[in-house]
Order: sequence, then structure tokens, then C-alpha cells
Amino acid sequence: MKSKELKYAYLESPFSVKEEHTVSSVYNCFKDYAPRDRLFIQDVSGLFEYDFCNGFRIHFYDDTVAYMITISDAKGHMIYKNVLLPKKDCIYAYSKLYCIEYVVTISYYDYVAPQMPPFRIIRYNPNNQPIGIYISYNNQKSGLSDAIAWTNCILYYAEKYKQAQIKIIMSNPSLEKFFLENTNIQDYKNISFIDGVNDENRFYAQYYIGYYNIPKLKTSKERFNYYKESSCCEGLVKAGLDILNIENVDGYRERPKIKLMNIPKRKPENPYVCISTNASSFYKKWLNTDGWQRVIEYLYYLGYDVYCIDQNRIETYNNFVKMAVPDGVIDDTGNKPIAERAEMIANCEFFIGISSGLSWLAWLCDVPVVLISGFSKPKTEFYTPYRVINYNVCNGCWNEFNQEWNEYSCCPLYGNNINETNFLICSLAIRSESVIKTINEIPSVKERLKNG
Repeated sequence: MKSKELKYAYLESPFSVKEEHTVSSVYNCFKDYAPRDRLFIQDVSGLFEYDFCNGFRIHFYDDTVAYMITISDAKGHMIYKNVLLPKKDCIYAYSKLYCIEYVVTISYYDYVAPQMPPFRIIRYNPNNQPIGIYISYNNQKSGLSDAIAWTNCILYYAEKYKQAQIKIIMSNPSLEKFFLENTNIQDYKNISFIDGVNDENRFYAQYYIGYYNIPKLKTSKERFNYYKESSCCEGLVKAGLDILNIENVDGYRERPKIKLMNIPKRKPENPYVCISTNASSFYKKWLNTDGWQRVIEYLYYLGYDVYCIDQNRIETYNNFVKMAVPDGVIDDTGNKPIAERAEMIANCEFFIGISSGLSWLAWLCDVPVVLISGFSKPKTEFYTPYRVINYNVCNGCWNEFNQEWNEYSCCPLYGNNINETNFLICSLAIRSESVIKTINEIPSVKERLKNG
């Protein structure tokens, strides 16, 4: 029989406690992802239980004793200190959702002689413990770009804590299959995929790698409950590394730790280029009216075949805009296995795309990637020397704290007002000439131009 669920109270930085009903919904967003009937570690003192799910959580069995709790990180920086007279039906949580190497000291508190030595010191140590890591965007099923960027971050965590038993919750069976069968994740014996939390899958610690569509999160101090510093606007890999407390890694420029395996390499009869013109959101599109058409004509002029490998031939955005793949391409659209897409990209001369999952897959395939994007700064994605952006117009709003996004608006400044002169000018102002000039910088293209 399942135990009664406990209430929450939050240990607010640095000296206060707030009851659950007085705390913003932002704080409570993930509380139900972690079991509330019991915590993972039954402490040897017999006085409390604790874990590191949704930050540091502790539940005391006795409500007649006062305790002094001090929370610090491994570098000695104090995070929280306060006297606590606990309630037996309450979990007390320090609710930073990213990884902190906690050091928690607990002592009895006597109002006559308050400076009593701690009877218990708890140190964060995930080795030989089950760790749950969720990968999602806005609490939804993982997309390809999220999965590649953030699974890559998990490999750093797995190498930092080599004995941790890491369970990835991705909620996307096709992606799980791809990673297990076609990447070197199969060599990490301490990593596995599971469906979610249940009585058989409880965790010592759990983390949520993702961007979350919480109103005003980017403009609010509450973002620091989800991300360290400003990493939520620094890029996918940077955000993931910060959430998992991985330091001294350049998430933008370093090649991925994930390596492709079992992807056949072949020499095509005729050199070809893969392109991807669609993405999950309208503002990611390259909207220059004749941009793709001119680039495709130039690629044929150079002697390449051009394959469009989007999932859908026609994509509908925000229920009012339909976009089809460009004319003149070899139509290879369709909902195909990721491994098949990886094989197609791995054998192409280079890839041209926007800020989408297929561009991230091309990065994983280690082929030259021409990435066209105006709504995001280059650091948002991965490093490529062939990044195309027009800095002379409004650009990079995705990385600005003062811009609020929602899933319906195409543009944080002008919404869906396609008649506004500057509507998505960041994309419209990228000219085909700029893309072609960037293509000409690719070594194989330079060689082709040199040889006529």
C-alpha cells in the first residue's frame, strides 16, 4: 500500500522557509516528478530521510526537536542556514533543480546553547546510486536536437561520476533506439534508458535538462532555480552542462562525446548535398522569398545532386502558414528512421540547414554544416565555421533575457503580424548571396571551383 504523500515547504535562500501554497507556481513546476510518499535515503541516524531529487530534500520523523541546518556546496560557499522546527508531514526542499555538490550539516538546536556541534554531515555522492535525468523541451517528448545536445552532456556526467547508475528518461522510443544501436552510448555501462519514475525506479538524485516555457522565466530571477547563471540563454549544450554541474568544458566549440557507430560509409555515384528547410517552429525557418531556390540552382551549377530530407514535404505552422520544400530538389522527405537519415548525411558532401534536429545530426555525422539562423546567436547551437547570420538587423532575440517567448508567437516583438515591416527580419534579411559565399568557403567546394 502506497504511503500518504507529504506536503512541501521550501528552504528559501538564505534564511527563510516558505510553505508550499505561498510559493510561485514556477517553484512547484517539477515537484510531482519526484515521489512524495518517501525519500530515497533512510539516514543512519534514524531521524530523517533525504535525497537530491528536485534539489536537496529532507523529511524529519520527529516534530518535537529543533535542528540547525546549514547547506553549502563543495567549494564551501554557504547556500542556506536556519533553525528548523520540522513538521512530520512535510518535505523540506532546497529547490535548485540543477546539480549542486551539496554539503549539508545538521545539528540539534538548543535555544540556551545554540552552538552545538553537528551530529550529521551529508555529502552529495552519486557514485553507486541511481540517478534519473530527464531530457525534454517544455515538458514534452524529446526532439532530435535536444536529445543530441543533452545526451552529449550526460556523457560528461557519466565520466565525472563513473560509478553512478544513470537512468535517462527521454520519452521517445525511436531516439532511444538510435542512441543504443548507433552511438557509443552502448560503451557506457553505467547508462540506461527507462520510461519514468515508479516504485522500481526511484532515484538518489534527478535532474531535468531542458528549456521550459514558463511565463516570464527568462525575465525573472526565478530562472535561477532552473539554470545556473544565464545559461538558459547561452545555448543548448551550455545549459545542459550547467544543469549537470560540468565545469571547464567549452560546450559550443568542442566536438561531441557521442560518436556514431554502425553507420555505413559509401562513395555515391554523384556527389550530393543534403538540405533541411523545416523545423519545429516558424521563426527557425529561412524566410527569404527566393533564398532556397537560388542556393539550389547554384548547387546544381556546381554539379551536386540536392536532396531534401525533411520529415514532411509540407509543414503547417501556427495553424495558418503552410510551407513546402523548395522546387527542384530530389524529394527524400518522409518519417524515416534516424539511422537512415544519419547514413544519408554521413555520405553527403555537406549539409545546409536551419536550427533544427537534422542540423544537429549533421554535426554528429562530422560533415560540414552550413547553418542559417537569425533568431539565435551562433552559440545557441554548435560551432560551425559556416554559420550564416545578418548582424545588421534585429537578430538573436532567443538569447536575450528581456524577450518573452510563447509557443504561439512567431516573433517576440511582432507576434504573428506578418504585415509588420520588421516581422522576422532576422530571417528575411539573410540573402542567398551570403549563403552562397559561405558555401564557397567549404574546402571541397573551393577545390571544385578551382578545377572548374
